[in-house]
Amino acid sequence: MNADKLIDMAQASRALNNTKAALSFTPIGSGVLLQTPPIEETTKAGIIKGDATVQQERFAWDGTFLVLRTGRDVRKVKPGQSVFLRQGTSLEPIQINGEKFLWVDEYAILGYINESNTQN
Repeated sequence: MNADKLIDMAQASRALNNTKAALSFTPIGSGVLLQTPPIEETTKAGIIKGDATVQQERFAWDGTFLVLRTGRDVRKVKPGQSVFLRQGTSLEPIQINGEKFLWVDEYAILGYINESNTQN
């Protein structure tokens, strides 16, 4: 088995664990549980980054976030959607069963990516 296949299997396993851990948590009110952004924990040279560096990169991420769970008062987004957040949004780190997630209020979400090419 080659190294790329092992990496893919490890990523798939982590995604499955994230889903299981996320399902055990239900945000209240307008809270939204997000998957952490894909930040490499080692450099290209193989040097392990310090926790502070990884955390800084994670919170500086300006891409999309995957919605995993929503509180009952959330009206505009649903689990499975990729969303954009307001710049400078305060993200609350949450750890569930050893897995890291982010919590944010719905008002901090600017919008989501439509899954089809049609607009509403």
